[in-house]
Amino acid sequence: MSTTTSKQSSDLSGLRLRAEVPHTDESISSTIDRAASLWGISRRDLIRQLGHEPNNRDLDTIVSMPLLQSISNAFGVDPAVFGSIAVLKSRQAVLVAPDIRHAYCPLCFEDDWQSGDTPYFRLDWGRLFASHCRTHRTPLFEWEALSRGGQRRLPHAYHLPFEEAADLPLWIINNYQEALSWQLVGDADADTHTLWRALLRVEELWWEEGLGDPGRVTTEAVRRREQILVNLAALFLAAPDLYKPCLVERLFIPPHQHRVLGYDRRRHNRGMTNPGGIIVRRQLPAIQARRIMFILTAHTLGQLDTDLRFETGARIPSGSSNEWVSHVLEYRVARNLAKAHLRAAKNW
Repeated sequence: MSTTTSKQSSDLSGLRLRAEVPHTDESISSTIDRAASLWGISRRDLIRQLGHEPNNRDLDTIVSMPLLQSISNAFGVDPAVFGSIAVLKSRQAVLVAPDIRHAYCPLCFEDDWQSGDTPYFRLDWGRLFASHCRTHRTPLFEWEALSRGGQRRLPHAYHLPFEEAADLPLWIINNYQEALSWQLVGDADADTHTLWRALLRVEELWWEEGLGDPGRVTTEAVRRREQILVNLAALFLAAPDLYKPCLVERLFIPPHQHRVLGYDRRRHNRGMTNPGGIIVRRQLPAIQARRIMFILTAHTLGQLDTDLRFETGARIPSGSSNEWVSHVLEYRVARNLAKAHLRAAKNW
């Protein structure tokens, strides 16, 4: 890494990063994290080296043009390159909160590495309405090497040629093996993974309709449906008080699928009994819990083509039934608001 100090004609930092330029499907924060990991520094220190003060900004939206220009200068590319992958601020809400934007596909990382690229995080993986890799049709997993603000630290092995690299951390190896096993069941006929396949179909349907795509030009109809999705999702995070279970933890999940589809109360930021739609972006750090939330959302919309059961074994009523509506309302304190969200879902 070169940190030249010669006087420049502009206010841009003289920092030059000998790192790969961003990929067309990469997030900006991933590009910065790759460079920071290569040189063994934090994301915050790298931004300081670029002449900017770190704050809680969402790097993937790049609301600061001076910062975008500094980053582009450091990577030696035209600002339009980073501008083309930046998310408009108006579309920021379709991404999970920056500090929990750490989902990844182990199979994509392996493909990158074997192809000679440093593995990188796709912007697509940060979508709120996505929990699987559309390339491999496998679950997304959580990246475990994290620093303050959501920085994803890459092991040094990923910066070496695939044939020369040392062993990866055990959790990466385990995620890769599990992703391979789930890839085999994605299109299988066996009834052991019907819930997962139903969720796949729903997420792909939402994608085809343009729902939750941070890079796609949207219509008023799309934005209305996105709001319905997050408002419904928030209903299933509510409970009459903080000591009682909410609906996302009452769904029956086969034990052998719990790591991908299960709910963990310890990783639910339960600070409100009546969470609103905006809370959904940051309330569930665990991606498997977000899957449950959207399974119930799809069920309510009548888009989930499989039956659901409570953990007691009892069948969950049809999503369009009055029985289900009454059941959902039992978990809300602000019942009138919940009724309005459920009425809007009927006009989906």
